[in-house]
Amino acid sequence: MRLFLAFLLLPVLLQHSPSVPPESSAGHQQSKSTAPQQPPDNAAHGQEEEVPETKTIPNAQVRDAEAHQNQTANQEATPKWINEVNAFSTLAIAIFTFVTILVFGYQVKVTHEVERAWITVSLEPSPNGYLEWVEMPTDGSKLSVEGIFKNNGRTPGKMTKAQVRFCYIENVDALAKEPNYSGYSELGNMPADGHVIVPSGEFRVTAFFEGLNDSNIPTQDQITLVRAEKASLFVVGRIQYSDAFSRPHETRFCFTYMMISKKIPYMGRFQLGGPPEYNKAT
Repeated sequence: MRLFLAFLLLPVLLQHSPSVPPESSAGHQQSKSTAPQQPPDNAAHGQEEEVPETKTIPNAQVRDAEAHQNQTANQEATPKWINEVNAFSTLAIAIFTFVTILVFGYQVKVTHEVERAWITVSLEPSPNGYLEWVEMPTDGSKLSVEGIFKNNGRTPGKMTKAQVRFCYIENVDALAKEPNYSGYSELGNMPADGHVIVPSGEFRVTAFFEGLNDSNIPTQDQITLVRAEKASLFVVGRIQYSDAFSRPHETRFCFTYMMISKKIPYMGRFQLGGPPEYNKAT
């Protein structure tokens, strides 16, 4: 019964209880916690408020300055002997590189020389390597010699020009020191674009004797002087060719006839002769 009466009187008691507005309570607490602040009145004293000026440094300049400072600090901290070792190492590397280039160039040059084509000239020998001059041809046949151009190198050589002359000469010692090939005719059997000679390969040419009145046989007087070694037969010329490395070369040759027997059967043979410039190879 008592609980029931208390439940009935509870709303009446709540209506007559004093309450505080929320805003007043909050304002009262704020007034207690904070005191009003007055900004400085500079205008009253005739002065304007000064704003401190700030300078902005670009980031790139800041990084460069820091890198310079770090480099300077590292250089100051690096011992002197380390800098000397670095300088010496740089010099040693430069010298080694230079020497390596020289050695490489020398090896290339040596390789070209070892592997190049070498074309030499020889004359086809008669039986036993001699020429017999007992009787000269009287039936109008041509006197000739056969030259052999042989590649004694390790790579092919392309022969582009060949000049040879077979003639009579009275005095070998009277030859000019330098040969003159301007009046020499080129071989007719040479291909227009040259002829390639493989290693150990040969190319044969025939040279006819240049006699008087466009004949291809010597006169009896010339034969007599040759047998008496007062004159000589002369085979001279040159060949021009290029090797596998596209380098030009030239082989000069000169053969003179030397008597082996001045009596019947008057035998002799060709051998290298003439001034040094007539027998030269490049």
